Formats: sequence, structure tokens, C-alpha cells
Amino acid sequence: TTITSGSVSTAGDYSDGINAFSYVGDISITSTGPVSTAGYASDGIDTFAYYGDITIANSGAVTTVGDSATAIEAQAYGYGDITITNTAALGTQGANSLGIDAFAEYGDVTILGRGDVSTTGANAMGVSAVAYQNASVTTGIVTTQGANSTGIRTTASNGDASVDATSVSTGGASAGGINATASNGAVTITTGAVTTAGANSVGINASAGGNIGITSTGTVTTSGA
Repeated sequence: TTITSGSVSTAGDYSDGINAFSYVGDISITSTGPVSTAGYASDGIDTFAYYGDITIANSGAVTTVGDSATAIEAQAYGYGDITITNTAALGTQGANSLGIDAFAEYGDVTILGRGDVSTTGANAMGVSAVAYQNASVTTGIVTTQGANSTGIRTTASNGDASVDATSVSTGGASAGGINATASNGAVTITTGAVTTAGANSVGINASAGGNIGITSTGTVTTSGA
């Protein structure tokens, strides 16, 4: 499945901007945007592959307003890798509306690009990359405002987890800045300033079965209880 798209706008519930599903096959999406959605459960770009790779290249702004409306979502079940390159601003306003949400059941997740990501709702992480193998995130400025809205999460079950971020800021309770876990691998984090304002909001949290390396070129600040 291959999609090349420019401007897309939807207003109703359950109305993704771009949606691609593949059963035993790859998905490739190139979006120059902008993409905007206003309804409930209306992702900006939504992909699902069963036994296939997902590749998304986004260079246009993606904005969503409704709850459960993630800007870019990719799910690869069976064996498949996910690669997302985002160079544009992503913004969500609703609860449970992540900036980027990528899950690979048995593959790798790689998120590239220096596009900025912002979310304002509760339970709305900025960037989430969860993989059975390696999980890697490179991104620009990540900002979240809601409770339970971690800035960046990377989780690798049987590989390495890495984060390279320009800066991260969170405002809600239980909203850590960066959370990286590699149960059977290494964790590497490189970031600028990390700021959290809410209670129970750790600036940088890393857990690994192997080595952990953290480099911060800015100040890490937490001000919550």
C-alpha cells in the first residue's frame, strides 16, 4: 500500500485524515500536508500492518482536536518494522491523543526528524516508541501539558532504546520528561533541557539490562511535589 498525499481535512468522528491497512504487505506514506482532523477518534495519519513494514515520511503540519485522536499512529503486528520521519509540527488537543504513537510487536521502531511535538490533553504522550527489538526516537521540541502525559517514552524488549531530543517539557502530574527502558539491551539518551512541573514527574528515567548512557546539554529541572 502506497499513499502520497497533500492537504487533508476531516470534521466528523472516526474520520482519520490518512488511513492505511495492510495484511501481509508493506505500507508507505508520504504526506506533505497539512493534515487536520476535528472529531473523536480521528487520527491525523493512522496505519496498521500485519506482517509488513510501515514507512511514514511527513513534512507537513498535523493537528487534531478530538479525544483519542493521535497525530501519527503506526502499529505493526507479526513481523514488521516501523520507520517514521517527521520534519513538521505535530499538535493534539484531546485526551488520549498522542503526538506520535508507534508499536512493533516483533520488529524495530525508528522515529527520525526534528519536527516539534505538542499535546495538551490528559494521557497524551508526546512521542511513544514501543518495540520488541530496538526502539529509537529522534525529535525536536516535545511539550505536553496534561496529566499522565510523558514527553518521550521508548521501550525495547529485546534490543536497545535510544532518545535524541532537542528539549522536553511537561506540565501535568505523573508526566515524566523522558522514560527509556531496554529490558535486555542498552539505553542511550541525548537531550537538551528537560523540564517537568507536575507531581510525580521525573525528569529523565532510564532502566536497562545493559549499559545506560545519558548526555544532557541543558538543565534538567523538576518542580512538582
